[in-house]
Amino acid sequence: MVNNKMDGERPVVGLLATGSLVRRIMALGQAMREQEAALLRPWGLTPGQRDALVTLRAKGPLTASALARARGFSRQNARVLVSALLRKGFVRLVDNPGHRRARLAEITPAGGEALQEIMHAEGEVLARLAAAVGGAEARSALATLDRLGAAMERAPGMNNPG
Repeated sequence: MVNNKMDGERPVVGLLATGSLVRRIMALGQAMREQEAALLRPWGLTPGQRDALVTLRAKGPLTASALARARGFSRQNARVLVSALLRKGFVRLVDNPGHRRARLAEITPAGGEALQEIMHAEGEVLARLAAAVGGAEARSALATLDRLGAAMERAPGMNNPG
């Protein structure tokens, strides 16, 4: 049952505002995905490939299975990502002292340089966004998004079947 009291507002006003918030979050997510794709385009990378490079830089050489676990990818997806990064020269396979057949993917100097340039470009975008919004507003919006996410997790029919 929906609670009819929303911070002293009429229920319909709160519902409309929340609906607008959700739609704007979805539109912003799409715009951010498009921005990320444009930012990665000069290196011929996908967001998943970028994430794999970040993980390899942070954790060191990993098997495809370990990379999949670290990033929440399927093993098959991790293998596809590693293969693409191999073709681009951003990773190489090295022997695994712990296993004869499961080789380790290791970021190459070219992969490290590309990732550094990407992260610098991402930092510039974030700096522009931070200047436009300000820290206090960003923290307030983050708190609102956290509450919205928690409410979605509790809402029947959203992420919970019961």
